[in-house]
Amino acid sequence: METGLDKDSLKRKLSVMHADSDKVQTLIRLGQQYETNTPDSALYYYEAAGKLSEGIHYLQGTLRYIANYTAVLNVQGKFKESLQLNLRAIGIARKGHLQRQLMKALINTAVVYQYTEHYREAVNYYLQALPLVDSIGTLQERSITYGNLCSLYRNLKQPQSALRYARLALAFGEKNRDDYTVAMACINLANCLKDMGKVREAIIDIERAGRLGLKLNDDNIQETALINLGDAYLSLKEPAKYVPAYNAALPLARKISDVSGECFALHGVALGMFFKKEYLQAERLLNTSMAFARQHDQKEAWSRMLLLMSDVQIALGRPKASEDYRGRYDSVTNVLLNASLLKNIQELEARYGAEKKRRQLLQKDLQLARKQRWLVISLAGLAVLGLVFLLVYRRQETLRVKAMLTGEQQERRRISQEMHDDMGSGLTRLLFLTRSLIAGHEAAPKISDAVNGLIRQMNEVIWMMNNERDTLESLVAYLRAACAELLDASGIAMIFTVPDKMPDVILAQEVRRNMYLAVKEAVHNACKHSGANTITIAIITDKELAVSVQDNGRGIDLAGAALGNGLGNMQQRMENIGGNLEIVSEAGTLLRFSVPLSI
Repeated sequence: METGLDKDSLKRKLSVMHADSDKVQTLIRLGQQYETNTPDSALYYYEAAGKLSEGIHYLQGTLRYIANYTAVLNVQGKFKESLQLNLRAIGIARKGHLQRQLMKALINTAVVYQYTEHYREAVNYYLQALPLVDSIGTLQERSITYGNLCSLYRNLKQPQSALRYARLALAFGEKNRDDYTVAMACINLANCLKDMGKVREAIIDIERAGRLGLKLNDDNIQETALINLGDAYLSLKEPAKYVPAYNAALPLARKISDVSGECFALHGVALGMFFKKEYLQAERLLNTSMAFARQHDQKEAWSRMLLLMSDVQIALGRPKASEDYRGRYDSVTNVLLNASLLKNIQELEARYGAEKKRRQLLQKDLQLARKQRWLVISLAGLAVLGLVFLLVYRRQETLRVKAMLTGEQQERRRISQEMHDDMGSGLTRLLFLTRSLIAGHEAAPKISDAVNGLIRQMNEVIWMMNNERDTLESLVAYLRAACAELLDASGIAMIFTVPDKMPDVILAQEVRRNMYLAVKEAVHNACKHSGANTITIAIITDKELAVSVQDNGRGIDLAGAALGNGLGNMQQRMENIGGNLEIVSEAGTLLRFSVPLSI
């Protein structure tokens, strides 16, 4: 970013410039003057730079256009378009061997995945970029990258890692004497401190960021600081301070088209109305705000609004409506972080660490080689020869033993991978083909539904076969996702409860399969037959694993329900794994599936 330049001077310069690379750079500089306060004007100049770069085949200009253009798209919540452009930038940079541009494109792609809560992909792209950041990144680029990683690790509930990256970001920003990166680093550090309960310390950093935003005349920094200040005082339960902060942030968020900031500011304004006992005004604002948050896929802000709306309904004397909003809040917020995700992230981190160490060792070897070349070559030749023989022998032994010990697991992984890669891609292609026929062929919607069903069934089979999903935590996470999808499609609210701490237990494949299918069938039957508007699913882990499915519908006739509702099939599944099925028909229907649990 090159901010603080004179717009009129740049426009006069543009009017006399030839269509070359200098004009591209000037268009981008002009767009940057508008980005923080008038984003639509910034997009106009960035797009002009992109078209000119394409016309004169100027790769660096195309990449600069994408980097700046997608930064504005991210603020406006247009993540799909941003992701497509950034992935294109990665391809252009790699093909042209442009390392600095590749570094930036990798980071920008990671940012989009982070915004859309695809954390594994975000970590993957950040860790591809980090070796380049460490070797060729400027102080500003290091500060911004570490700030992004701080936010990511906060999302992943790893506060110590987040705090480490926040402090690194601030140190590089201060070393570079860059007010912009210092301001952003202060906000990241403040968020880490808030996560750790050090709210008063966090407020000091937030206020510093706000002062820098005013100094830079940067609406984005000022808005971000105000929202974070409101959140800090909210956690301290000081409405006299958080209400003015949110009220001041709202017009700034709308001015720069920051949909995320607007959602959080709207929640804060509604919270102020609730505090003043203006319950009807708060209800009206929340209705429009929740629609806005859902439209722009702002899950965190939406969940806050649902919880506040539940409290508003209580204040208005509507306990049933309050219960409904609380159920929707639980469905949005209680999303389990799959253990395999964290495992994959740790593996990626370890890979980056190993690669960094390898490069450091290689550099030392090269320096030593310059001083003692003839000796190193001789010894290295002998060492490599011996190492080759040793590695070949050890590899043969390792493969033989590993094949004996893990043959079954490898076969399961191989089959599931082939199903995912071959059948999955084929079914997905078939699905897109049928969608293209829907407008002109009567049978196409039915084919599309059938393919969708096959894809879901294939994904279930892959999950059941994957030995890395044998944990109790994985079963609970998969159950929650499947039930939420089924109930959401049926318009039924879900309340899903789990123990505060689940035991670290490995489940047999047969137990996972039968428990999952039995619970899924129970939820499906409740959706189809019960007439309920809320279904509660509770997980209990003690000496046994128990899953209860209870609806608030009309109940069932136990004497004649076995065949019609598939209860006999569920009973058989539980008997196959040494479990039990209990059925209670009172104020709705309760089905309780249980199986002994070895802890």
